[in-house]
Amino acid sequence: MQANAALKIETEKNNAVNINDQNPLSGFNETLLSSLPYPAMYIRRKDRVVLAVNKIAAELGVKPGGYCWREFQKEENISEEEKKIAALYPDVVPSQFNIKCAFCRSDQCFSEVAGQNIPELHAFGQIWNTYWIKVSDDIFLHYAVNITEDNQIERINYARLHLFDFAENHPLDELLEETLNQAETITGSLIGFFHFVEEDQKNLTLQNWSTRTKKDYCRAEGKGMNYEITLAGVWVDCIRERHAVIHNDYSSLEHKKGLPPGHAAVIREMVVPVIRGSKIMAIVGVGNKPTNYNEKDLEVVTLFADLAWDIAERKKAELEIKLKNDELQKINAEKDKFFSIIAHDLRGPFSGFMGLTDLLAEGCANMTSDEIQKIGELLRGSASNLFGLLENLLSWSRMQRGIMPFEPVSQVLKSKVEEGMALVIEGALKKEITIGYDISDELIAFADSNMLLAIIRNLAFNAVKFTPRGGNITISAKERANHLVEISVKDTGIGMDQFKIDNLFRLDINSSRKGTEGEISTGLGLILCKDFVEKHGGKLWVESIENIGSTFYFTLPAKE
Repeated sequence: MQANAALKIETEKNNAVNINDQNPLSGFNETLLSSLPYPAMYIRRKDRVVLAVNKIAAELGVKPGGYCWREFQKEENISEEEKKIAALYPDVVPSQFNIKCAFCRSDQCFSEVAGQNIPELHAFGQIWNTYWIKVSDDIFLHYAVNITEDNQIERINYARLHLFDFAENHPLDELLEETLNQAETITGSLIGFFHFVEEDQKNLTLQNWSTRTKKDYCRAEGKGMNYEITLAGVWVDCIRERHAVIHNDYSSLEHKKGLPPGHAAVIREMVVPVIRGSKIMAIVGVGNKPTNYNEKDLEVVTLFADLAWDIAERKKAELEIKLKNDELQKINAEKDKFFSIIAHDLRGPFSGFMGLTDLLAEGCANMTSDEIQKIGELLRGSASNLFGLLENLLSWSRMQRGIMPFEPVSQVLKSKVEEGMALVIEGALKKEITIGYDISDELIAFADSNMLLAIIRNLAFNAVKFTPRGGNITISAKERANHLVEISVKDTGIGMDQFKIDNLFRLDINSSRKGTEGEISTGLGLILCKDFVEKHGGKLWVESIENIGSTFYFTLPAKE
């Protein structure tokens, strides 16, 4: 073992040293050494031998004759628990297990500058600043100041500021992960987890693990998993007892329930609840610190748990505000689109309709029967378009207000499609467009009759509108898995580019355009179709190639 080899080398050096040789401490102030309130000693430079120590240093196990204050523990002096942790976590700094004291490092022990402060070092589970004072060419006074508590406060304050700053630019799950990382660092833990407790106080959901836990120690399924509290193990004792719990001897707990496959082994753990009022909102846990958890660790994790929850609450409130703002923007966009349709798209057809009536009223006496017939056909087409637009406006308005009747029933799909196409046929004939069907007579759909008619009618009107004279439209339907019916309306029209496809069902972006013969298009019909299909639990989508054509697909339940 490396530790045993180091021990052997240092023992040989110590045995070769005669600390009384030429009385090296002659003339030095032993009162100064004993009066220092810190571990202190005189060290000889040429061979780095401890010449004398004060009482505080002696109580820490430092003895005259020691070599450079480095004394390695023999393997048999390491506790079984420390051996377990060392075996589980080979990346842990070995000095946490096999160095008894290390106030200085061999490459930093001697400085030519009197009073130089060597960087902080870790020993005896504490943090120290070490100082060297040159008292002669060959002798240094060396002492160490324990700064563990000051350092802890400084690290906590830094971590708090860091988390506030981190929260500004990272989502909630990353914030929770970073909180666990900070808690691990300050407590010396090796694993960490953060759960939210559900509103019913009976279940909890894993929100995140620490980075180290996910990377090195835990392969079990986790994030997003739900646990019933009554069935969970000792790690939810803090919920049952409504206060933080420390399990420093995890293996001895009689009520533990074991760990799932891939879960990190647990030596010890500390779990803290976040309590607001009468409810537990979350629990935060850390584990596998090399030494026992204590009250200081509890204070640290409690602070971070509360801090993370408060930041999380703030972020959730900010997210809720953002969602409401987005919803308001959407509502405003829809309102603007609604008014635009009324002011422009509805006004245009009405103007044309009124122009035809004026022409008929003022010139009827001088018109031939064929001319009157032509104007009558134009009036009927204009009236039909106006009626369809008004129907869509009213239907969309009712959907937005939640007052649209919804009464799905089982019905033969082919007959319903033919009924919906009745108003479309005339426009198709005028453009010499052929309409075909590929629907089984026995195919059933479970749908609201009025909504199904509106979907078929709007998709078919669109197909006619954007298909050139002499084109083709095919309406098909087939059964799909999961008790669904897939219906499609395919045309040989002008198709769409990707921008139009991506924004086809959005009211806040104007992607409408005129048909192949100048027909008016508002885009509202497609949005209404999407709402109706989704009301049935279905999906509406489109495939399109410019100058080739488009196919609109939607699904409906095949049965109740």
